[in-house]
Amino acid sequence: MHAAAGRHELARRKLDEPLERGARAYVPPYDIALIHAGLGDTGAAMRWLQRALAERDVQWCPCATTSGTACAR
Repeated sequence: MHAAAGRHELARRKLDEPLERGARAYVPPYDIALIHAGLGDTGAAMRWLQRALAERDVQWCPCATTSGTACAR
């Protein structure tokens, strides 16, 4: 949100928080991808979205269904 509103420096500082927290607790890759996307860093956003897909991050993953069968097809 900060990056999309033009507050890039604040967004970059906010990006550090989940990365640091990730060393101690799980941080959904989709959350980090959103920050990179807002900053216009599409390469990093795509890398984090690919990680979200690999981890089946339920916040974004199109294959995360209640039945869990979508990815098995």
